[in-house]
Amino acid sequence: MRVLQSIDSTDFDGLVRLLEGMGNRLVLVKASGKKVLLYGSGRVVRKYREPEGELRDVEIVELEKFEFLDLLTEGEEEKAEEPSEDTKTGPVTFSYSLEAPKGLYLSIEAGLLKGVSKAYRDLDVAIGDARIKASVIYGATGRDILFIRARLKAFSAGEVGKRELERVLSEEISRETGFYTRAIVEELELEKVPRKPLLKLPSRQINFRGGRIIEVPLGRGKSPGIDRKRVEAEVERLLREAGVEELSEKLGGGKKGRVSIREIERLLLERLSGVRGMKVNWVRVSPLGDDGFQVAVGASRTSRSTSDTELSRLVGEAIKMAEKDGRVRGVAFRVEEAFLVIEKDVY
Repeated sequence: MRVLQSIDSTDFDGLVRLLEGMGNRLVLVKASGKKVLLYGSGRVVRKYREPEGELRDVEIVELEKFEFLDLLTEGEEEKAEEPSEDTKTGPVTFSYSLEAPKGLYLSIEAGLLKGVSKAYRDLDVAIGDARIKASVIYGATGRDILFIRARLKAFSAGEVGKRELERVLSEEISRETGFYTRAIVEELELEKVPRKPLLKLPSRQINFRGGRIIEVPLGRGKSPGIDRKRVEAEVERLLREAGVEELSEKLGGGKKGRVSIREIERLLLERLSGVRGMKVNWVRVSPLGDDGFQVAVGASRTSRSTSDTELSRLVGEAIKMAEKDGRVRGVAFRVEEAFLVIEKDVY
């Protein structure tokens, strides 16, 4: 990050004309010490506020790719809800652990994220951490009840009670699952802050619900398993984490160390496109642990003569060939886990 130019004052149109003359640089513009906009690939890609009138004490700062992508994606879920004033506490990044029945895991997760977002909007509280345990109990009237036990850590400038949070979580999780839901906040650690902090939620989930999921064998002697309930949550997380903006892809975003995830996806696609019996719809790669990667492959089956076992074996072989291609091209990577999602079948 380095300052390219400082200007005493200018208007927005004059600023854009100046940026257009800077080629393909990635820049952040500040005025009076506050962020104004991000500029890259010849266009304004994010405005932090609507510039009105004269901009004073303007700084044009050149960014590295990673710095630019961090600014581009920060607070993606809560842009419209960002406080107008800077806070002294900095942004709050929501994290969570969830223990839930496998058949309800995804819908409970979706309801939890919506509940956290609603609590931020309506109650002015930023939940930073949630430990959730969910179970289905059978009520005396014969109606199934989804019971949610929660331990929360949150930040707020005002007073927020357990009952208010229980109501919000119950409503949103019930809406997503279709179950009558009772949420109990067993523990609430509330930290008072001067102002409402910025809340950063995970990227928006991909609405993946259809298709059969096959685990791809990558190690010796490991046979493929077909267990939708066991791996669906993992595939959903993988797809969610792989979701980035188009500009991020152009910039080669999503890197682990010095290896480009986009380049890995291209190498995999080259090999997977040659697998007989299926048509590849998409490939998604996500970091796994310190050195490995997870891969999800969406495909349509095109041949009745290729079984699930054979198809998963061929996909595994294609992944290993892509790893060899990567080593030759200087893009060394190792796939630790892989899933094949049959989105459309011929049966």
